[in-house]
Amino acid sequence: MRIAVVKPDHGTVGGFELVVRRVVRHLRSVGHEVRIVTVRADLDPDRALGRPVPDELRRRAPEFVDYLGLVATFRAVDLSGEDLVISTQPGSFAVRHERHLALFYHHYRLFYEFAPLLASAGLVRDPDLHLELASVVRELDDECLAGVGRFCVPSRTVADRLDRYNGIDRVSPFHAGIGLAATAEPAERPGPGEHVLCVSRHEFPKRTELFAAAARGFGELPAVCVGAGSRIDWVRRIDELARSTTDVEPERLWRARNHGDPPLPGRSPAGIVRFVSYATHAELAGLYRRATCVVAPALDEDYGLTVIEAMAHGVPVVVCDDGGSLVELTEDAGAGLVVEPTPEAIAAGVRRLSEDRDLATRCREAAREAGRTFTWSRAFGQLDAAVAAVADA
Repeated sequence: MRIAVVKPDHGTVGGFELVVRRVVRHLRSVGHEVRIVTVRADLDPDRALGRPVPDELRRRAPEFVDYLGLVATFRAVDLSGEDLVISTQPGSFAVRHERHLALFYHHYRLFYEFAPLLASAGLVRDPDLHLELASVVRELDDECLAGVGRFCVPSRTVADRLDRYNGIDRVSPFHAGIGLAATAEPAERPGPGEHVLCVSRHEFPKRTELFAAAARGFGELPAVCVGAGSRIDWVRRIDELARSTTDVEPERLWRARNHGDPPLPGRSPAGIVRFVSYATHAELAGLYRRATCVVAPALDEDYGLTVIEAMAHGVPVVVCDDGGSLVELTEDAGAGLVVEPTPEAIAAGVRRLSEDRDLATRCREAAREAGRTFTWSRAFGQLDAAVAAVADA
């Protein structure tokens, strides 16, 4: 078949971009003729919408204006010569085709479940307008998503969102394999490990701030955080203050603006966490294998690749009870602990895994067993089934 994979170009290469590349290679390997259709996310909305956008709206709601332009551009793309279309990130599912499969990880969450959080924290320019425009985006998306024949989703969390927001239940699983090689069986450890690890981008709402604030409660275990992002300076500031600050509400840590001085008192001379902005695959694999546990504090995650990578290395995890698919993965596998989203609860979970050898051993064994199931072979089997279902509809 002739298949078009359509995707916004945000100018970055993250985990999802790597998934799309694997998908394209697989489809070509099984005989499909595949082309990638990208639309730049920074195009001038005036041109896409066919009329000037009021300067006041552009100033007060730039994300809304940009999204309208992206949707309008995808709607105008002519894919009539293709046998099947696979859309990906928000905006791209506006393409029109009678055989349309969506590789769907999330809505434009800025206008969905995160809208009230962003508005209440002042993380959008005009909170009242943002909440009003969220309903406009949802109506627009309803129309676009109605034209999708089937959705490949990575978790029950994402399937539940489609049902809750759009009344859609025509979903199939797509559980991507890990990108980090775990080629050897993790070494059995008689001791508790060398450190506590967090692997995450420093962005809202990954909540690495909670990890930094929790580190003071890890006992003798060092804390290591791997990743980069726009909130890194903020997280470092939280880390500096963690030795002396004990009375900060958790939500003030991760819902605050990431510019200016944080609303926290005092300053201590040095932090607790060792920050690593970039690690090679080999370095990251070593950090996983030597970890007592991996902390994944993100809010309402779509898939939870960090937890899957930890499980592949036989490492227990600590996740928060509002973590979405992170909770699914952890509870389904019995691979770790689910705690409240507070520094104190995270630290208590880490200490429990480091002190209770029997619990840690059970979690390591369960993690390793579950990690073996997340293979690209299984993922491509799920994808091929979904492609066949849409093609035959």
